[in-house]
Amino acid sequence: MGEVYVAYDETLDRRVALKSIAAGRRLDPSAQARFRREARALSRLDHPNICRIYDYVEMESQDFLVLELVSGRRLDEAVRAGLSRDQQLRIAEQIAAALAAAHAEGIVHRDLKPGNVMLSDAGEVKVLDFGLAWTTRERAAPPPPADPSLAPPAPDLPPTEAGFLGSEAPTIAEPQRAGLEATAAPPAGRASGAPTSQDDGVHTQFGVILGTPAYMSPEQAQGEPATTASDMYSFGLLAQFLLTGRSSQPEELDTTELVRRALRAESLPVAGLDKDLEALVRQLKSAAPAARPTAVEVATRLAWIRDAPRRRL
Repeated sequence: MGEVYVAYDETLDRRVALKSIAAGRRLDPSAQARFRREARALSRLDHPNICRIYDYVEMESQDFLVLELVSGRRLDEAVRAGLSRDQQLRIAEQIAAALAAAHAEGIVHRDLKPGNVMLSDAGEVKVLDFGLAWTTRERAAPPPPADPSLAPPAPDLPPTEAGFLGSEAPTIAEPQRAGLEATAAPPAGRASGAPTSQDDGVHTQFGVILGTPAYMSPEQAQGEPATTASDMYSFGLLAQFLLTGRSSQPEELDTTELVRRALRAESLPVAGLDKDLEALVRQLKSAAPAARPTAVEVATRLAWIRDAPRRRL
């Protein structure tokens, strides 16, 4: 949805990244709302492993995000070039730390994938592109029932367990823009008048799938609100690619089939790793959101695994 340029900040004498909405979508209210949401999300995050925002510039014809310019290469390029096991674990740790910082602010990335992670020339991880991010604390409440006396008590659920889980998989419609968005019919059993919210950059209407199908959680594939646990499922798929050098999905699948596999929490089995790493990746890829570890837990376990050779010595 965006165009990014290398720019020069004359006031502060530094090179920056300048991001704007792609020309064809500047009049799209949804794209504009997401752009503002990205700016607000980044303004709340000050972490060395998250791309920093410097400014938000409003102009008559278009707006711009002024971002930290990261010189380096994307994670998928680095993986294909080859990384040592220690480098892989340090990268995974830093991504988990970035997610922990975002989740602490109630921010869900919703599009974590190797293409949205960069390694700087100094070897530092930078998580990019919060254009699909949303804040769990601002989730819209469903309208009350017609008869208030029939209203069920509100469940006190943690973020990883909240949300609707349909009994059947939705029927996949024609995907839009492979790698970004796809649409799906509402899950069976949900009435057509079920609570919805517009895709205004804050909430996602039920039945609209946002994210990259190859790294999408089952709940996102069902068109449900993403939670912090959704990011951790995506992180599990990313970690499998990072640690094995092989995609977690078969090659040459189209977007529709990738979404179908995401609905079933289906991916290639992880193999070739030591038992602790394999167990961690498998747990991250659990179909049930509540079964997945948090970002803080993952960062702690990765540090423990990376430190194992020194402990043995």
